[in-house]
Amino acid sequence: MKLSKIKSRRIRRIYILHHTHVDLGYTAERNDVYRDQVEMVGQAMELVERGRKRPSVERFRWIHEVSWPVLEYLRRKGKPPRRFFEQMRDGLVELTGFYLNPTDLFDEESFRRSLDYACRLARRHKIPLTTAMFSDCPGIAWSVVDLMAERGLRYLSSAPNFVMSRPLEIERPFWWEGPRGGRVLTWFSDWRYSWYAEGLILKLTGDPANATSALLDYVSRLEREGYRWKGLAIHLAMDNQPPALQLCEFVRHFNSHQAGIEAQLAINRDFFSYMEREHGREFPVHRGAWPDWWANGHASAAFETACSRRAKSVLRRCWGLRDRLKKNIGNELEDGAWENLLLFDEHTWGAAGSVSAPWSLESRQQWAEKRSLAMRGLHGAKRLEAALLKDVCPKKGVTIINPFQSKFHGVVEFTGNNISWTDLALRDSRTGQDIPLQPTDGGGGCAVVEIPSGGEMPFEAVRTGSHRSSHHKSQALFIENDRFEVTWNRKTGAVTRVVDKETGNSIIDRTAPWSFAEIVHERLKGGNRQAMYDPSRYLKPQAKRPRPEFIRRGGHAVPVPWRVVHGPVFQAFRTSGDLPGVTFHREIRLYQRLPRMDIRLRLEKQVVTDYESLYLAFPLAGKRPEVWLENAGTIYRAGTDQLPGSATDWHQVGDYVAVNNRDQTLLLVSQEVPLVQVGDIHTGKWARRLRVDNGHLYSWVMNNMWFTNFPAYQEGTVEMTWALTVQRGAFNAQAAAEFARQIRDGVSVTCAPSAFVI
Repeated sequence: MKLSKIKSRRIRRIYILHHTHVDLGYTAERNDVYRDQVEMVGQAMELVERGRKRPSVERFRWIHEVSWPVLEYLRRKGKPPRRFFEQMRDGLVELTGFYLNPTDLFDEESFRRSLDYACRLARRHKIPLTTAMFSDCPGIAWSVVDLMAERGLRYLSSAPNFVMSRPLEIERPFWWEGPRGGRVLTWFSDWRYSWYAEGLILKLTGDPANATSALLDYVSRLEREGYRWKGLAIHLAMDNQPPALQLCEFVRHFNSHQAGIEAQLAINRDFFSYMEREHGREFPVHRGAWPDWWANGHASAAFETACSRRAKSVLRRCWGLRDRLKKNIGNELEDGAWENLLLFDEHTWGAAGSVSAPWSLESRQQWAEKRSLAMRGLHGAKRLEAALLKDVCPKKGVTIINPFQSKFHGVVEFTGNNISWTDLALRDSRTGQDIPLQPTDGGGGCAVVEIPSGGEMPFEAVRTGSHRSSHHKSQALFIENDRFEVTWNRKTGAVTRVVDKETGNSIIDRTAPWSFAEIVHERLKGGNRQAMYDPSRYLKPQAKRPRPEFIRRGGHAVPVPWRVVHGPVFQAFRTSGDLPGVTFHREIRLYQRLPRMDIRLRLEKQVVTDYESLYLAFPLAGKRPEVWLENAGTIYRAGTDQLPGSATDWHQVGDYVAVNNRDQTLLLVSQEVPLVQVGDIHTGKWARRLRVDNGHLYSWVMNNMWFTNFPAYQEGTVEMTWALTVQRGAFNAQAAAEFARQIRDGVSVTCAPSAFVI
């Protein structure tokens, strides 16, 4: 017997979007998950065939959340059954755009590759491809909008997990407009009903009568709250869980017990095309970045994150080398490197018990497998560069190649065992000009070189006897180059002034709570991790977030030993000290005749499983400045060009962060550290909006913030670098990108085995 039709009902059609959440790890050892995900491709295909005789709305449908399981199925199984692609063409199975669930570690090339895997497959087999999906991570790089639009993907289906974030404060769906004007119709799941598990929380796979009642109650709630569209999507998935055929019976029961509203098993395209047809011109348009709250997890693996970022820089050099040297080699090496990097950068980092049981076999094994992907990615990238340079490797001396279409004027570092770098120079083999080398802290040497666009310059290492560097406890309390002067406190080693010599102005705020380039340690008062994060929010995401009390200590709050280095390439100020669980060695380096300052940090980290964070403070001068961030090929202003509800407490930085104060722009670049907090240390605030009142930046070096998935501790030696410069005038994105490229991508160097043995 049908229930009476509710006249005020606005929602007429409910689209149940069924998929599995592709969590490569977390629930089981990675190889087991790989196997299960591939097997689910075949299981879904069988269930689709079994449901073909049902009425259309009850037919079983399946969405491949990402393309990796499909492509892996094809790799492992060889030629698929004929029905495999037929089901996709018939709209019973959906291929979606992303290779894996992306994180903010993806750069622009990562997203291109991720999308192009599915695009190539769709073109080859004439499969409809209109939608990309991402699940779990509550944010994604803004550049994906234009990249999707360029490839003809009109729809973005997201199921953010708001367990460690704020929800978006936007009516759904909405047209998301990209920086270059592309648009995609975007849907996100209801934050109150736990990400992609909406359908499970409503118990749609349980008793059909109870599920029908629960879904109708939910629909009524949405309508009371002002939901104004005819269609509604409900995601139904769980981590690495197989297809649920019982959904067909639920749909049959639901549709037979009331009028005026219909449910159907659907793919994303069904839902979006219906919504666009019925309401397309009514949906709001939003233009802004969607920074990811979960990016904080990248600081839980500082060494591995650094490997991933360095690998992408090497690969960018390799593209330039290929063009310059006219070589088309190493494709397998490049593909292998990217496969490892995409698998590392995707959102699953460790076992479910990674924090609650960090010493278990499962936690250790899954993290060992995950972290190896970053290292293999970097190793593969370096092997590719070595293969491209093989034919230009000199019999003696050094060759430096600039593979990019702009002049390089920067630092080149060399390493070698049992080499005395004192009194060495690089002699230009063509002009006879000597370029001094200087020993660095750690057993290497460095030089400042100029290489023209696309240039290749041969050098010979020579012993000059005239370039000596000195390490001493200087009486002077400053170092300088042509651009900067740095002054410090004799007792503590805390930096007191950084002066831009062109203007005579200090570029730092001396009233800030932490001094320039000071390492800051953070822990919880009382040490209780639940003060940082209450796991009950998994079940009650609307619950009030805890507001923890922190104890923070700066590395230069007490006297620390310091020394000064003078040499032909750079002057440096070095300090060392101890904070809870870590010994730090910091160097501030000023290069001769190079308008740049480097900050180099080496951490010797002991194991700590209680919550802790480390920051490096950059209290840059400026009142109410604009703070620009680059990530994945797009730029936005922190707190201004963001979707409401997106991450405010921290931001992921790809190439640079810039603080603009009308007449000058301070640029900060880190090769290894992607996270920054703007204006203050915001951890634990979960702010709805970010107001930028000053130019203070806090580079988030390390944390073990999460209660699951991410590593519970870090250990060993980790080295990190930052570079800073000042540019005159308003923020110039092109100039900022060029400075960042000089720092991050550098030049290619090939040395004879005995180049520096003189």
